Amino acid sequence: TVVRGLDELWRRRLVREQEPGWYDFSHDRIREVAYHEIRPAQRRLLHKRVAQALVTLHANNLDEIHGQLGYHYEQALQFEDAVIAYHRAADQAEALYAFERVLFYLERMLTLLEKLPTTAASMQQQIKGWLKTADTLIIVKGWTTSERKQALDRAYELSLIHISEP
Repeated sequence: TVVRGLDELWRRRLVREQEPGWYDFSHDRIREVAYHEIRPAQRRLLHKRVAQALVTLHANNLDEIHGQLGYHYEQALQFEDAVIAYHRAADQAEALYAFERVLFYLERMLTLLEKLPTTAASMQQQIKGWLKTADTLIIVKGWTTSERKQALDRAYELSLIHISEP
């Protein structure tokens, strides 16, 4: 059934073969429409399965896919796993001197941490994330950027909250 359906899509030029056994939509708009036709609950389940498949396929070298894992975990509403993946993706991007990517992954990680229950560990993660953001902004935008000041201010605010909690 899958092969017949795929063949029909190929004949109608809705998908194309990228390389043997790998297919993609022939146009981004087709992919977008197909994606939005999937019910939200089903979409989350599919993202979870994609994340599981990526982990299985790349078990020997997850470093290259942490960004993808973070995205799929986030879409599957598995925020704890997404935070871990985005943090590792930021570290990996930093090792490659891809500092814009570091900022992107840190921003995703910090956004998701705010959605999780507040614990001592999550507060520490947020503080470290904001400090790493501030350090990375030195490289990307310089010492005196307003974004760096905001990141440092946020880390300071969180540290005050964290210290005052029993």
